Amino acid sequence: MSLTLRVLLSATALLVLFVGASFAWAPDMAGSLLVAAFICGVAAAWANDVRVEYLERLAVDRDAYRLPAVRRFGDRLTAQAERRRLAAGLLCAVERAGGHFALTAPDRLNACASELCDVAEQLRDGRTRVSPTSAATCRRLLGRAAESPLYNEDLPFEDLTAALYRIRDGITQA
Repeated sequence: MSLTLRVLLSATALLVLFVGASFAWAPDMAGSLLVAAFICGVAAAWANDVRVEYLERLAVDRDAYRLPAVRRFGDRLTAQAERRRLAAGLLCAVERAGGHFALTAPDRLNACASELCDVAEQLRDGRTRVSPTSAATCRRLLGRAAESPLYNEDLPFEDLTAALYRIRDGITQA
């Protein structure tokens, strides 16, 4: 956890404590302290989102794993629970292709549905080894719609096939 995030979370916790105490000693200050605690909480959430975004961007680069924070992030991405979650996301995208509330590009999904299902199966299989860069690429493919060729039809179809190749390239039999 970054220093900025720790400071913001600590400030939020302190302000919440002060809000509770101010009801007894200075009730008219409680509202102001509550607003300040809310603002600190929103800033902490924003700082965490920015941190995760940076980690996700770095995690697709093999050289970035020299950084301890990226290494820890990659370890979390390759844990079996996260692999199952990524596999479920791929399968859900395929199942909902063309549905009323589907955000994915149906033509692209139909063109590579079998490959997506195959990748999902390999991610779920506990006998395979998944590189952190493959898991990070899959996570970005599913979670960053504006940058994902799975969702954004303005991006070339070749970007989707390249992402699938990068994901598959990092999955090996243990």
